[in-house]
Amino acid sequence: MTDEIKQKIQEQIAYLPKDSQQAIASFDWMKESENIAKTYNLFDEEVDDLIIEIGLLISGVSYPDEFVTNIEDEVGTTKEDAEKISNEVLEKILKPIAKKREEIIKQNIKNNPQPWDKEMKFVLSGGDYSHLGDRPTSEALREGINKNIVI
Repeated sequence: MTDEIKQKIQEQIAYLPKDSQQAIASFDWMKESENIAKTYNLFDEEVDDLIIEIGLLISGVSYPDEFVTNIEDEVGTTKEDAEKISNEVLEKILKPIAKKREEIIKQNIKNNPQPWDKEMKFVLSGGDYSHLGDRPTSEALREGINKNIVI
């Protein structure tokens, strides 16, 4: 996998909340992705495609319900293998990241309790999310990565 592709995935992860970024950074998901790919005897290009799909998933660019289809289409596996890979990704990558994120959130709450009125003011304001900005779609990212174009 090229450094450029790694950088693009990291840029998308940077859009996530800090606790999610920390959880993802604490786990070597790319190495685990390679291990999963070896289990299914994927070629180098297919390994890269799988890592891209997992990166799009954990960064929130693609949807979990599209993951099996994306593996099948982008990596070039059978539907059966795509489902097996998806299950392994869930068990070996997504669950450990989710567990770590939960630990981080609990620790943050313990170390920095927020007054209830601060949250209430946010809710009553209608929830201004304008600071999040626009993110490229998964199709645009996938197309840019496949063509080595910076988005």
